[in-house]
Amino acid sequence: MLGTAALLFFGLLIGVSNPIAILMAQEAWPQGVGLAAALAIGIGALPSGIGAWTIGRLADQTSLGYAFSTVTWVPLISVVAIVAYRFVRVSAD
Repeated sequence: MLGTAALLFFGLLIGVSNPIAILMAQEAWPQGVGLAAALAIGIGALPSGIGAWTIGRLADQTSLGYAFSTVTWVPLISVVAIVAYRFVRVSAD
């Protein structure tokens, strides 16, 4: 039960960034918003697939709890990337 709740929670955390990535791609490339959205969706699927495979493999070799504890740093990396993007974007304007 706890593993299922953790799976749902982390799945939501992973999926919540997709619309943000699409909007950022469209903002960065306003003359081709459709292509920018398609690229953001397509390229965004690759890290998700690699991450799911890696966590699944780690869970098979150790335990589900340990595998989930290794991905707790992923949201922190996202926050750092957002701050870095804002800093670069502000200095470019």
